[in-house]
Amino acid sequence: MADQVISFIVDEHLRLFDLRPLLESRGHSVERLDVTAKDPEILMTAEERGSVILTSDSRYFWMQLAHDVKARAQYQRAGAVILPGEWRTAWPLFQEFVPLIEATFLVSRRRSCQRFAIKIAKAGRIEIRLGDD
Repeated sequence: MADQVISFIVDEHLRLFDLRPLLESRGHSVERLDVTAKDPEILMTAEERGSVILTSDSRYFWMQLAHDVKARAQYQRAGAVILPGEWRTAWPLFQEFVPLIEATFLVSRRRSCQRFAIKIAKAGRIEIRLGDD
């Protein structure tokens, strides 16, 4: 179980049915925003709450948390975990790396810029980007 509760926002393409029991058993909160919510709305909600977005959307938009210069100023608290597209591949990897996600979240909370992104590839390769201090 994590030392701090993480608020996870799950995108519409991931299986909330699988994610909720695992994450709630570790003391975290899990929700899915209205399916009509657009990416900027989801990101702004995550920023306001200091939440972590779980998504399989690998478009540049989610990675802007770590790379885009404008996002560095606008987004200071949101996190994102990008999973491989196929659930049967993503689910075992996600289960394996939950402790790493929790640890990254805790480390990010100690920094002035708490933004982070974790990308988990199909082969289990991990890329972690922490926001600038």
